[in-house]
Amino acid sequence: MVGYGLHEQLPHHSSLTRIRQRWGEERFRRIFNRTVEACLKAKIATAEVVHIDASLIRANVSWTASPCSMWWMC
Repeated sequence: MVGYGLHEQLPHHSSLTRIRQRWGEERFRRIFNRTVEACLKAKIATAEVVHIDASLIRANVSWTASPCSMWWMC
């Protein structure tokens, strides 16, 4: 177990980056691999398909627009 309940909020994804920078890549990789192995053993993940998306997308944001001027938010 990783210590989180099913409905408990998980740490923000940027925590992984900070931990990797603090501990170093090799130590982080060993911990990450051990975590993946535990998930496979517990049958909460499979090793069949891996999807990775590291896309950088430029945002076009209007900080002054009303949320209701955006049809999908109202």
